[in-house]
Amino acid sequence: DRTQCRDLGLAVMDVNGMTNINRSFGEHVGDAVIRRIEDALAEFASEHGGQAGQCGDDAFYLALRGDGLPELMSKAVERLAKIEWSGITPDLWASLSIGTAFRSKDSDEPGIDVAIRAMLGMKEAKRPGSGGVKSGPDLLPHTSMFDRSTALRRGFS
Repeated sequence: DRTQCRDLGLAVMDVNGMTNINRSFGEHVGDAVIRRIEDALAEFASEHGGQAGQCGDDAFYLALRGDGLPELMSKAVERLAKIEWSGITPDLWASLSIGTAFRSKDSDEPGIDVAIRAMLGMKEAKRPGSGGVKSGPDLLPHTSMFDRSTALRRGFS
């Protein structure tokens, strides 16, 4: 029902250097990093009527609906940047590469396309010098659903 539809904002994120964290500090510290991110995202989502969760070994999503989504997504990124990693173990530092995508309530774009656009933004954010947060492309080229699902799966491998 289009009258019930609201704007959608999606962030897809990946922990940078998780393998190095596990090797340097141990897998129990890597697990604590994952839990800390999950908790921060769940708290933010709960405060703003959204959803958040883990969508890969060290990948996460945050989905929000409503008005003012770019600003709200920026607040979520700020909150993630303020996580105190040294509380887990001294000298620990972790960062995230984050991709975002937004869809207007008036759009007919399938949700999977929004997810792929956010994932492509995350991949771009992983490039050196990118700053850690990137918007995905505004549109995807025409592809079949099989190609879309393959692209989404590859994004998290």
